[in-house]
Amino acid sequence: MSGATQLENYLKIMQSVGFKNCKVMGFKTYTREELLSVLDLETTAIKKGVGHFMFNRMLNAVSGNIHSVHLYAEK
Repeated sequence: MSGATQLENYLKIMQSVGFKNCKVMGFKTYTREELLSVLDLETTAIKKGVGHFMFNRMLNAVSGNIHSVHLYAEK
């Protein structure tokens, strides 16, 4: 799921639409280095568009704030 919602709210939504036994199986926070590896092919284009200073500023702002959650639920 993309977007910014609190995990608790997301689990409540899942339960409200009929999912049961909702459990968080794993949670990962992406580091600056991991984000850079994902952006590797796009980094040059992004820097060209926003500039080196702004790119680093944006990267610092999101580092540690992008997460991946693995859930289990039954329907």
